[in-house]
Amino acid sequence: MIQTDVFKKFIELATGDIMNNKFSRQCSEVPDSDFIQLGLHRVLGEDKSGRAFLQRSLLEDISSIELTHFFKCLKSKRRLDHLKEACHLLSQKINTLLQHTDRLESIKELVGFEILGSDGSYHDWACHDEKFAKKITKDQALSEKRVDAHKTSKRSVQHFYSINLRTKMAHHLTVAQIGGDKQKEHDIHALKRLDKNTLRLNIPKGIKVLHVYDRASLDFPQWIKWKNNDGIYFLSREKSNTALKIVGQPPYDKNDPVNKGVISNDTVGTGNGEAFRRIVYQCPETKEIFSFLTTLSDSIRPGVIVILYKLRWEIEKLFDSFKNKLEEKKAWAS
Repeated sequence: MIQTDVFKKFIELATGDIMNNKFSRQCSEVPDSDFIQLGLHRVLGEDKSGRAFLQRSLLEDISSIELTHFFKCLKSKRRLDHLKEACHLLSQKINTLLQHTDRLESIKELVGFEILGSDGSYHDWACHDEKFAKKITKDQALSEKRVDAHKTSKRSVQHFYSINLRTKMAHHLTVAQIGGDKQKEHDIHALKRLDKNTLRLNIPKGIKVLHVYDRASLDFPQWIKWKNNDGIYFLSREKSNTALKIVGQPPYDKNDPVNKGVISNDTVGTGNGEAFRRIVYQCPETKEIFSFLTTLSDSIRPGVIVILYKLRWEIEKLFDSFKNKLEEKKAWAS
């Protein structure tokens, strides 16, 4: 059996209670451990389809699993629950191993915070996905010689991820809901339907969680609820049409090197009484101006806010690795 170094490292870690977790069951055709190992080979390989992967598996003596068994496993809810639990347990184990690699350790005001860069990423639909009706304009209907304003098409699959900006450990949050009249699920809608433990990645109570997200996360009343009820904070860019009034201007040390480029550090509010911080920053090199909104308190220096948003680029690099290094551009199954 051909095994890469990355494959071996995962298997060395994913032992004991990780493989044999509470969702494990005995299966003579495809044991759970074999299913996980097949998934690792599938991800690390360059096969464009499941059938191509199974053909290679047979030729390289990775597995002789039958076609129907493999795709049946992909449809199993119990297998999915087992895989989710294995991922959760493995994440905890790896996070423990990565604690000494905290690149934000020197920023003392972030003690007590777990910092996450979060976003959604689209993949092409699976081959056997259901087609949905899609409304089109009258002009499109005429150009395509259609008698009605509907056509059927498959819809891209969107997954939401968070990456720990201290350790670069990635976590899966959820998959977007589609179906019926819903062409796609907006980011903030997907985040709002998650329970607090999922959005906090099961991080223990007492530790605050910060999601550094793009503008798709802006929902001021929801931000306040997350902060007050769940210890979940948000940081994002400001939209150009946001109507916010300055209600305060907390002082900050302009001579602190961390704050270089910060133009203003304001407390801003909405008509409903919500108050946030707004940091306006000008890049010393490009002279481009950025405006950030956050529910973080004034104890966090404005320059640190800028640094955290810049680090959010890590999740974009993660998505690039998914698609261009692991060749994961298309969903495997519905």
